[in-house]
Amino acid sequence: MAVGRLALANFISHRVRVGLTVAAIAVSVSLVVAVTSGYASVKEVIRQYLMQYMGTTDVTITRKSEYRGDIPETVLLQIGKDTRVNRVAGRLEADTKVLDPQGKPLPHREVNVVGVLLPVDTAVTAQPMEPGSGGGWFSGERGNVTVIDQEAAKLLAKGDTADEKRPPLRVGDTIILPLPPRMPTTTASTAPATPNPVATTLPATTAPAGIQLKLTIVGIVHKPAILAQNSQTIYVPLRTLQEFYGTPERVNSILIDLNQGVDPRAFAKSLEGQLATAYPFLKYTTARDSKEKLEQMLQGADFLSYMGGAISMLAATFIVFSTLSMGVSERSRILAMLRSIGAFRRQIAMLVIFEALLLASAGVAVGLVLGWIWIRLLVWKFNDMFASGAIFSFGGIIFAVVGTMIAALGASLLPAWSATRVSPLEGMTPLAKPTSRRMPVIALLIGLLLISIDPFLTLFPGLPKALRFYAHFAVGLPSLMLGFFLTAPACVWIVEKIFAWLLAQVFRVNYTLLRQQLTGSIWRAAGTAAALMVGLSTLVVLETNGNTMLSGWVLPDKFPDMFIMSPFGIDDAQVEMLKQVSGVNSNDVLPIYVVVPGVGSNFLAVAKGLGANSTMFFGVDPEKALRMMQLDFRRNDGQIPTADEQKRMNAFAVYKLNLHVVTLKDGTQLRGNLQRAGDTIVVRWQGGEEQSVPAAAGVMQAEGVTLANGTSIRGDVRQQQGDRYLIKSEPGESVPLSPAEIQSNVPGRYLIVTDEFRQMKGVKVGDKFPLTVSAVAGDVDYTIAGIVWSPGIDVMVSMHDMGRQFEDRSVSSVFGSRDDAVRDFGVRGALFAAVNLNPSAGPRKDVEQSIKDRVGAWGLTAYDVRHVKARIQQGFHRLLHLVSSVALAAIIVASLGVTNTIMASVRTRHWQLGILRSIGVTRGQVLRLILAEGILLGLVGCVLGLTAGLLMSVDANGLSRSNIGYGPSLAVPWPIVFTGLGIIVVVAFVASLWPAAAAARTEPLALLQSGRSAT
Repeated sequence: MAVGRLALANFISHRVRVGLTVAAIAVSVSLVVAVTSGYASVKEVIRQYLMQYMGTTDVTITRKSEYRGDIPETVLLQIGKDTRVNRVAGRLEADTKVLDPQGKPLPHREVNVVGVLLPVDTAVTAQPMEPGSGGGWFSGERGNVTVIDQEAAKLLAKGDTADEKRPPLRVGDTIILPLPPRMPTTTASTAPATPNPVATTLPATTAPAGIQLKLTIVGIVHKPAILAQNSQTIYVPLRTLQEFYGTPERVNSILIDLNQGVDPRAFAKSLEGQLATAYPFLKYTTARDSKEKLEQMLQGADFLSYMGGAISMLAATFIVFSTLSMGVSERSRILAMLRSIGAFRRQIAMLVIFEALLLASAGVAVGLVLGWIWIRLLVWKFNDMFASGAIFSFGGIIFAVVGTMIAALGASLLPAWSATRVSPLEGMTPLAKPTSRRMPVIALLIGLLLISIDPFLTLFPGLPKALRFYAHFAVGLPSLMLGFFLTAPACVWIVEKIFAWLLAQVFRVNYTLLRQQLTGSIWRAAGTAAALMVGLSTLVVLETNGNTMLSGWVLPDKFPDMFIMSPFGIDDAQVEMLKQVSGVNSNDVLPIYVVVPGVGSNFLAVAKGLGANSTMFFGVDPEKALRMMQLDFRRNDGQIPTADEQKRMNAFAVYKLNLHVVTLKDGTQLRGNLQRAGDTIVVRWQGGEEQSVPAAAGVMQAEGVTLANGTSIRGDVRQQQGDRYLIKSEPGESVPLSPAEIQSNVPGRYLIVTDEFRQMKGVKVGDKFPLTVSAVAGDVDYTIAGIVWSPGIDVMVSMHDMGRQFEDRSVSSVFGSRDDAVRDFGVRGALFAAVNLNPSAGPRKDVEQSIKDRVGAWGLTAYDVRHVKARIQQGFHRLLHLVSSVALAAIIVASLGVTNTIMASVRTRHWQLGILRSIGVTRGQVLRLILAEGILLGLVGCVLGLTAGLLMSVDANGLSRSNIGYGPSLAVPWPIVFTGLGIIVVVAFVASLWPAAAAARTEPLALLQSGRSAT
């Protein structure tokens, strides 16, 4: 049998249908090619810049856990003596405000300032100058000069308002860097150096004066727009910046170029061994490590780009299935005749499969060309972002070609099987026959079974986390989509029964005619509805899960008014300085220390399946932190405790985080809270009566304290500096102790963990786990003292680029005391300071602005975390809506299938429509009948898409809860969901306009003749 001729003849007789199907495939292929190639082009720009900027850097050294922590230059001297090293250079980096010519901080202008030593640091000078700028790089170790990037030149020239337009800065212009006033400090790394001769003191207001450094621009470098717009950089001679910041002979990153043939990883390992004892806090990263981490960071976006294409391809697959089903249904008599003259079932199946592959091949050919046009247009329109030109993703092209052919092959299987079931006798039977209900019922049962696979994988608690994650994408989602497709015929039947009467009344058409339109060719309608389902379900799951994640990001009702950040962290002297700022409540200034320690090896059993090797550790003054932030405590089972239990948990956490064990020479042990206050060390007790705590509260009993005389008491122990110890056993009573009586003073090492941590790790109050202090000191055990929900600290972390300290995957976050952070992890400066405002200082908005201006003139950044959270949420919603555009693309592809289905439905009913017209049915009634059919088809897509989207949202939420410990209650954005439902209905209505209008304007005789020839 001439399979090719038969297929070609079928295509010629249904040119419009074939054209629409090929167009749907072509659009989906072009989307895959355009998205993956566009992303590949952007990645190439980033790679080229990083390779250019990093130069030949083989090994980079930074501080292991402290944000922008400094490193002595003696390390550089020691490394430079190694014969394997070709060149070593140090850099000093900070994030700071920039002042305008009047000495006021530019609003929302924070830049990355980098101190470099030229000509040693050749990686920096490899960056090209902005064309036409007329500048160049500075030379020497000192000088009040700077080189900035082109985006900094634009942003630093802008005025206070968006409407104020100023030309970009040019070579010869001046910028001003600010610095807090130099006050006495005990931190060696921030001790004041010899004052810079050009640094001048700013006028003082209600706090100590700041210092400024005026720099003349000598060059403007060009960075790729995609990077420059995200982070603006200015370069300053290293010694000038060190002297200005008071960090002589200190850097915070070291770049090493090795001699040819030296293995960077072997060198880094040997160097770590040499420096481990003297400098245990250093972290070594090779160029290969950096590249691998860059690739890991980009893998998520790679995955999204392929997923977006896969979604549109899935919609096209259902359209191919619908097209083939139409062909089999319409040609049932022809296929029966072929069987009667000797055609085998295998030949009939090959005919359908060949048609599918032919359609896919034509769609791929057109789609590749169309995708090439899209990416060329993108490069032309955004030439600065795609500076490396169009880079075609061969992986994306292969994925589009192979995926489309496999999808078409899969879509042809059921129609091919249906074609083989045609009996030769059907060629002699009447065309009209009732639709079998057996097959949709069987398909429904199989579909429900397939749909249940993904909920089992994501919600069943016994499965390993890694298996659960990969099985969800590899098995669960494909099974779910296939399952909903198989339930589509039953959904068509149900929706037609429920909504046909209502639509018949709205469009004023005969109900009997309308209720048989979709079920008359149920698989054709099912395929088209499934194509609509793909786009809608994707929209629902993306928006619902994004909205759910944000809904769990709740600030406590009582939270600090503002947060302040310094370029190199905030030391004790700066904390005292902040207390003097007008409008700040001096009693509510809370330094927050942030480190990223490793999770100890004994904790691997808890961290199973995740590969996480670190956690974020926030060190605070427990009493002040829990007073300024009303944390929402949870029980061990995750339930919300009563108000009284909340108070007890809060008090217990304060007690534990401050807990020290003081052992006297006579063996007496005193347990309690130790804090600094004055010149003496005081051990204070809350009372002499012990209170029992219900087990349901999820907290431990506080330890009793036994004195040498056998007295058992309990309460707070507070530590002060000096030569006296005072124990208060009752209010007003005290017992002085001599320092000679103290044998030891051991910290309790307790932590508060988040509920995400509890869910992910299965821990409870009282459990212990180790944190790695350093390679030399090893691990120390901490004990969980409390579990809290949404502490709000995540908002502060999101504010700043802390990628360098978060390169290792972290296990949620934990909260300990400031003393723990300083003692165990060597942190010397707080990353943030949380402050409350003085209510009597004036209107909140005015006070906030005054504080921003004051600390901004020192180079510090002040912000209201609530406003920051709102901006982050707005940005996330914009990103979410952008990602959701893949769903709209799938809906556009599906619209072609709706048009195709309605046209086929009209074509098969030409005889019927001709008779109706002959007996008096008007053109308008025919038009409304077909439009109602289109809306009915859209409603089927709405039911399938909404159900599938909500189920996938539940599954994704369960997967998130089990794998990362974060699974707030579903928050469905109903306005967006209803908008998506409306889009589906409108698309179905618009797609049916053309075939409806064409049928309505055709004369009755032409309809009868066309219908007669079709039989």
